[in-house]
Amino acid sequence: MTQEKKYIFIGGSHRSGTTLLAKLLSDHPSISDLSETGVPMDEGQFLQDVYKDDNHYGGPGFITDLSDCHLTEKDAEPAGELRQRILDSWEPYWDPASDVFLEKSPMNILKSRFLQALFPNAYFIFIVRHPLIVSMAQQKWTRTSHKHIIDSWMNIHKRLKTDLKYLKHFRLITYENFCSSPQRCLNSIYDWLGLERNTSMKADVSNSNMAYYEAYEKMYNVVYNPLLARVCGGRPYPLWKRKLVNCIERKLLYALTNNNLMLVWKKRDIDWSIDGSSDDILQWGYDVNIPDASIASLADIFSVDQRHVIE
Repeated sequence: MTQEKKYIFIGGSHRSGTTLLAKLLSDHPSISDLSETGVPMDEGQFLQDVYKDDNHYGGPGFITDLSDCHLTEKDAEPAGELRQRILDSWEPYWDPASDVFLEKSPMNILKSRFLQALFPNAYFIFIVRHPLIVSMAQQKWTRTSHKHIIDSWMNIHKRLKTDLKYLKHFRLITYENFCSSPQRCLNSIYDWLGLERNTSMKADVSNSNMAYYEAYEKMYNVVYNPLLARVCGGRPYPLWKRKLVNCIERKLLYALTNNNLMLVWKKRDIDWSIDGSSDDILQWGYDVNIPDASIASLADIFSVDQRHVIE
Protein backbone atom coordinates (compact mmCIF):
# COMPACT_ATOMS: atom_id res chain seq x y z
CA MET A 1 0.00 0.00 0.00
CA THR A 2 1.43 3.33 -1.01
CA GLN A 3 1.78 6.63 0.78
CA GLU A 4 -0.66 8.22 -1.68
CA LYS A 5 -3.57 6.36 -0.15
CA LYS A 6 -5.77 8.45 2.13
CA TYR A 7 -6.52 7.29 5.64
CA ILE A 8 -9.72 8.36 7.37
CA PHE A 9 -9.81 8.18 11.15
CA ILE A 10 -13.17 8.60 12.83
CA GLY A 11 -13.33 9.51 16.50
CA GLY A 12 -15.70 10.75 19.17
CA SER A 13 -16.88 10.02 22.66
CA HIS A 14 -18.39 6.53 22.96
CA ARG A 15 -22.03 6.41 21.82
CA SER A 16 -21.67 9.58 19.74
CA GLY A 17 -22.42 8.02 16.36
CA THR A 18 -18.94 6.95 15.25
CA THR A 19 -20.17 3.51 14.17
CA LEU A 20 -23.11 4.95 12.24
CA LEU A 21 -20.90 7.43 10.40
CA ALA A 22 -18.26 4.81 9.60
CA LYS A 23 -20.85 2.38 8.28
CA LEU A 24 -22.37 4.90 5.90
CA LEU A 25 -19.00 6.14 4.66
CA SER A 26 -17.79 2.60 4.04
CA ASP A 27 -20.69 2.08 1.62
CA HIS A 28 -18.84 4.31 -0.84
CA PRO A 29 -17.13 2.13 -3.48
CA SER A 30 -13.80 3.93 -3.04
CA ILE A 31 -13.67 3.61 0.75
CA SER A 32 -12.62 0.40 2.50
CA ASP A 33 -13.18 -0.08 6.22
CA LEU A 34 -11.97 -2.78 8.58
CA SER A 35 -14.55 -5.55 8.35
CA GLU A 36 -14.96 -9.13 9.54
CA THR A 37 -12.04 -8.68 11.90
CA GLY A 38 -13.52 -10.64 14.81
CA VAL A 39 -12.84 -7.81 17.28
CA PRO A 40 -15.48 -5.58 18.94
CA MET A 41 -17.17 -3.28 16.43
CA ASP A 42 -14.35 -3.97 13.94
CA GLU A 43 -12.31 -1.24 15.61
CA GLY A 44 -8.66 -1.06 14.66
CA GLN A 45 -7.58 -0.29 18.21
CA PHE A 46 -8.24 -3.93 19.14
CA LEU A 47 -6.15 -5.31 16.28
CA GLN A 48 -2.86 -3.50 16.89
CA ASP A 49 -0.30 -3.64 19.70
CA VAL A 50 1.37 -0.24 19.36
CA TYR A 51 -0.89 1.64 21.80
CA LYS A 52 -3.30 0.53 24.51
CA ASP A 53 -6.98 0.13 23.62
CA ASP A 54 -9.89 1.78 25.45
CA ASN A 55 -10.51 -1.20 27.71
CA HIS A 56 -7.11 -0.73 29.29
CA TYR A 57 -8.34 2.59 30.71
CA GLY A 58 -11.64 1.17 31.96
CA GLY A 59 -13.78 1.57 28.85
CA PRO A 60 -16.65 4.00 28.19
CA GLY A 61 -17.43 6.34 31.05
CA PHE A 62 -14.24 5.61 32.94
CA ILE A 63 -11.69 7.47 30.80
CA THR A 64 -11.05 10.54 32.95
CA ASP A 65 -7.26 10.58 33.36
CA LEU A 66 -6.11 11.60 29.90
CA SER A 67 -2.41 11.79 30.70
CA ASP A 68 -1.76 8.24 29.47
CA CYS A 69 -4.35 7.63 26.76
CA HIS A 70 -3.77 11.00 25.03
CA LEU A 71 -1.05 10.51 22.40
CA THR A 72 0.86 13.13 20.38
CA GLU A 73 3.80 13.39 17.99
CA LYS A 74 6.16 12.72 20.88
CA ASP A 75 4.74 9.21 21.17
CA ALA A 76 5.20 8.45 17.47
CA GLU A 77 8.87 7.46 17.48
CA PRO A 78 10.28 5.58 15.72
CA ALA A 79 7.55 6.57 13.25
CA GLY A 80 8.46 4.14 10.47
CA GLU A 81 8.51 1.11 12.74
CA LEU A 82 5.30 1.99 14.56
CA ARG A 83 3.50 2.77 11.33
CA GLN A 84 4.45 -0.58 9.83
CA ARG A 85 3.37 -2.49 12.93
CA ILE A 86 -0.05 -0.86 12.77
CA LEU A 87 -0.37 -1.44 9.02
CA ASP A 88 0.57 -5.09 9.43
CA SER A 89 -2.44 -5.51 11.72
CA TRP A 90 -4.90 -3.50 9.61
CA GLU A 91 -3.95 -4.16 5.99
CA PRO A 92 -5.34 -7.73 5.86
CA TYR A 93 -8.85 -6.30 6.40
CA TRP A 94 -8.71 -3.45 3.88
CA ASP A 95 -9.38 -3.81 0.17
CA PRO A 96 -6.03 -2.91 -1.47
CA ALA A 97 -7.86 -1.67 -4.57
CA SER A 98 -9.59 1.11 -2.63
CA ASP A 99 -8.40 4.72 -2.73
CA VAL A 100 -9.28 5.47 0.88
CA PHE A 101 -8.85 3.34 3.99
CA LEU A 102 -11.10 3.95 6.98
CA GLU A 103 -10.49 3.14 10.64
CA LYS A 104 -13.01 3.90 13.37
CA SER A 105 -12.19 3.81 17.06
CA PRO A 106 -13.94 6.28 19.38
CA MET A 107 -10.76 7.27 21.20
CA ASN A 108 -9.10 8.37 17.97
CA ILE A 109 -10.36 11.65 19.36
CA LEU A 110 -7.42 11.51 21.80
CA LYS A 111 -4.82 10.12 19.37
CA SER A 112 -5.15 12.30 16.27
CA ARG A 113 -1.75 13.99 16.54
CA PHE A 114 -0.08 10.62 17.06
CA LEU A 115 -1.87 9.09 14.07
CA GLN A 116 -1.08 12.10 11.88
CA ALA A 117 2.61 11.70 12.68
CA LEU A 118 2.46 8.07 11.51
CA PHE A 119 0.10 8.69 8.58
CA PRO A 120 0.87 12.13 7.05
CA ASN A 121 -2.00 11.64 4.60
CA ALA A 122 -4.50 11.24 7.43
CA TYR A 123 -7.96 12.78 7.43
CA PHE A 124 -9.90 13.03 10.69
CA ILE A 125 -13.64 13.22 11.28
CA PHE A 126 -14.81 13.92 14.83
CA ILE A 127 -18.47 13.51 15.68
CA VAL A 128 -19.92 15.33 18.70
CA ARG A 129 -23.16 14.43 20.49
CA HIS A 130 -25.15 15.98 23.34
CA PRO A 131 -23.21 15.03 26.51
CA LEU A 132 -26.39 14.36 28.50
CA ILE A 133 -27.57 11.84 25.90
CA VAL A 134 -24.10 10.29 25.73
CA SER A 135 -24.26 9.74 29.49
CA MET A 136 -27.64 8.02 29.15
CA ALA A 137 -26.37 5.81 26.33
CA GLN A 138 -23.17 4.84 28.16
CA GLN A 139 -25.01 3.85 31.32
CA LYS A 140 -25.68 0.38 29.95
CA TRP A 141 -21.91 -0.22 30.11
CA THR A 142 -21.06 1.45 33.38
CA ARG A 143 -22.54 2.10 36.79
CA THR A 144 -20.73 5.38 37.30
CA SER A 145 -22.85 8.49 37.76
CA HIS A 146 -24.05 10.62 34.87
CA LYS A 147 -22.00 13.49 36.30
CA HIS A 148 -18.88 11.32 36.03
CA ILE A 149 -19.60 10.48 32.38
CA ILE A 150 -20.41 14.10 31.52
CA ASP A 151 -17.17 15.27 33.15
CA SER A 152 -15.29 12.67 31.12
CA TRP A 153 -16.99 13.94 27.94
CA MET A 154 -15.91 17.49 28.69
CA ASN A 155 -12.31 16.54 29.47
CA ILE A 156 -12.03 14.62 26.21
CA HIS A 157 -13.43 17.47 24.13
CA LYS A 158 -11.24 20.05 25.86
CA ARG A 159 -8.23 18.02 24.79
CA LEU A 160 -9.60 17.74 21.24
CA LYS A 161 -9.98 21.52 21.07
CA THR A 162 -6.28 21.88 21.81
CA ASP A 163 -5.22 19.12 19.40
CA LEU A 164 -7.12 20.58 16.44
CA LYS A 165 -4.52 23.34 16.17
CA TYR A 166 -1.97 20.72 15.11
CA LEU A 167 -4.04 18.85 12.51
CA LYS A 168 -3.80 19.42 8.76
CA HIS A 169 -7.01 17.70 7.63
CA PHE A 170 -10.05 17.43 9.86
CA ARG A 171 -13.79 17.95 9.96
CA LEU A 172 -16.18 18.35 12.88
CA ILE A 173 -19.80 17.28 12.79
CA THR A 174 -22.55 16.92 15.36
CA TYR A 175 -24.54 13.73 15.62
CA GLU A 176 -27.71 15.82 15.62
CA ASN A 177 -26.92 17.63 12.35
CA PHE A 178 -25.76 14.42 10.71
CA CYS A 179 -29.05 12.70 11.52
CA SER A 180 -31.09 15.63 10.26
CA SER A 181 -29.31 15.79 6.86
CA PRO A 182 -27.20 12.63 6.42
CA GLN A 183 -26.88 12.74 2.64
CA ARG A 184 -25.86 16.38 2.61
CA CYS A 185 -23.22 15.70 5.27
CA LEU A 186 -21.90 12.66 3.40
CA ASN A 187 -21.67 14.65 0.18
CA SER A 188 -19.66 17.31 2.01
CA ILE A 189 -17.24 14.61 3.21
CA TYR A 190 -16.95 13.09 -0.28
CA ASP A 191 -16.12 16.52 -1.73
CA TRP A 192 -13.51 17.11 0.96
CA LEU A 193 -11.86 13.75 0.23
CA GLY A 194 -11.95 14.34 -3.52
CA LEU A 195 -14.35 11.45 -4.16
CA GLU A 196 -17.35 11.26 -6.45
CA ARG A 197 -20.63 11.58 -4.62
CA ASN A 198 -22.30 8.26 -3.98
CA THR A 199 -25.69 9.03 -5.48
CA SER A 200 -26.77 5.38 -5.48
CA MET A 201 -26.85 5.26 -1.68
CA LYS A 202 -29.78 6.65 0.27
CA ALA A 203 -28.83 7.38 3.86
CA ASP A 204 -31.79 6.72 6.15
CA VAL A 205 -30.95 7.51 9.76
CA SER A 206 -32.84 8.93 12.70
CA ASN A 207 -31.88 10.93 15.76
CA SER A 208 -32.34 8.71 18.82
CA ASN A 209 -31.68 11.46 21.38
CA MET A 210 -35.35 11.98 22.21
CA ALA A 211 -35.89 8.24 22.58
CA TYR A 212 -33.30 8.12 25.37
CA TYR A 213 -34.64 11.27 26.98
CA GLU A 214 -38.28 10.20 26.87
CA ALA A 215 -37.50 6.72 28.19
CA TYR A 216 -36.02 8.20 31.34
CA GLU A 217 -38.89 10.68 31.68
CA LYS A 218 -41.49 7.97 31.25
CA MET A 219 -39.91 5.65 33.79
CA TYR A 220 -39.65 8.51 36.28
CA ASN A 221 -43.31 9.46 35.91
CA VAL A 222 -44.72 5.93 35.65
CA VAL A 223 -42.68 4.22 38.36
CA TYR A 224 -41.00 6.68 40.69
CA ASN A 225 -43.75 9.28 41.29
CA PRO A 226 -46.48 6.67 41.98
CA LEU A 227 -44.07 4.90 44.34
CA LEU A 228 -43.58 8.08 46.34
CA ALA A 229 -47.32 8.73 46.45
CA ARG A 230 -47.92 5.26 47.86
CA VAL A 231 -45.13 5.58 50.42
CA CYS A 232 -46.36 8.96 51.60
CA GLY A 233 -50.06 8.12 51.41
CA GLY A 234 -50.76 11.45 49.76
CA ARG A 235 -49.36 13.39 52.72
CA PRO A 236 -46.46 15.86 52.53
CA TYR A 237 -43.16 14.07 52.06
CA PRO A 238 -41.31 14.28 55.41
CA LEU A 239 -37.59 14.97 55.49
CA TRP A 240 -36.67 11.71 57.22
CA LYS A 241 -38.56 9.66 54.63
CA ARG A 242 -36.98 11.57 51.76
CA LYS A 243 -33.53 10.83 53.18
CA LEU A 244 -34.46 7.18 53.60
CA VAL A 245 -35.66 6.85 50.00
CA ASN A 246 -32.53 8.63 48.74
CA CYS A 247 -30.41 6.18 50.70
CA ILE A 248 -32.33 3.24 49.25
CA GLU A 249 -31.92 4.63 45.74
CA ARG A 250 -28.19 5.08 46.04
CA LYS A 251 -27.30 2.01 48.09
CA LEU A 252 -29.85 -0.63 47.13
CA LEU A 253 -31.50 0.15 43.80
CA TYR A 254 -28.08 0.79 42.32
CA ALA A 255 -27.14 -2.83 42.97
CA LEU A 256 -30.33 -4.35 41.59
CA THR A 257 -30.52 -5.75 38.09
CA ASN A 258 -34.20 -5.02 37.51
CA ASN A 259 -34.21 -2.61 34.57
CA ASN A 260 -37.17 -0.57 35.77
CA LEU A 261 -35.63 0.07 39.17
CA MET A 262 -32.28 0.87 37.61
CA LEU A 263 -33.90 3.41 35.31
CA VAL A 264 -35.55 5.02 38.32
CA TRP A 265 -32.18 5.49 39.97
CA LYS A 266 -30.61 6.68 36.74
CA LYS A 267 -33.31 9.29 36.22
CA ARG A 268 -32.74 10.65 39.70
CA ASP A 269 -29.01 10.63 39.00
CA ILE A 270 -29.63 12.59 35.79
CA ASP A 271 -31.52 15.24 37.73
CA TRP A 272 -28.62 15.63 40.15
CA SER A 273 -26.14 15.68 37.26
CA ILE A 274 -28.10 18.33 35.37
CA ASP A 275 -28.06 20.57 38.41
CA GLY A 276 -24.27 20.31 38.56
CA SER A 277 -23.45 20.37 34.84
CA SER A 278 -26.03 22.48 32.99
CA ASP A 279 -23.85 25.61 32.78
CA ASP A 280 -20.80 23.64 31.64
CA ILE A 281 -22.85 21.79 29.03
CA LEU A 282 -24.12 25.12 27.72
CA GLN A 283 -20.55 26.23 27.04
CA TRP A 284 -20.21 23.29 24.64
CA GLY A 285 -23.20 24.33 22.56
CA TYR A 286 -25.85 22.13 24.16
CA ASP A 287 -28.81 22.80 26.43
CA VAL A 288 -30.04 20.19 28.93
CA ASN A 289 -33.61 21.24 28.08
CA ILE A 290 -33.07 20.71 24.32
CA PRO A 291 -31.85 17.09 24.02
CA ASP A 292 -32.20 16.62 20.27
CA ALA A 293 -30.18 19.52 18.84
CA SER A 294 -27.10 21.67 19.33
CA ILE A 295 -27.60 25.39 19.89
CA ALA A 296 -24.25 26.76 18.74
CA SER A 297 -21.83 26.27 15.86
CA LEU A 298 -18.93 23.90 16.34
CA ALA A 299 -16.74 26.54 14.70
CA ASP A 300 -17.37 28.86 17.63
CA ILE A 301 -17.18 26.14 20.28
CA PHE A 302 -13.86 24.75 19.06
CA SER A 303 -12.44 28.05 17.76
CA VAL A 304 -11.86 26.79 14.21
CA ASP A 305 -12.61 28.10 10.75
CA GLN A 306 -16.13 27.35 9.50
CA ARG A 307 -14.72 25.31 6.61
CA HIS A 308 -13.74 22.61 9.11
CA VAL A 309 -17.35 22.11 10.19
CA ILE A 310 -19.93 19.98 8.39
CA GLU A 311 -23.44 21.33 8.90
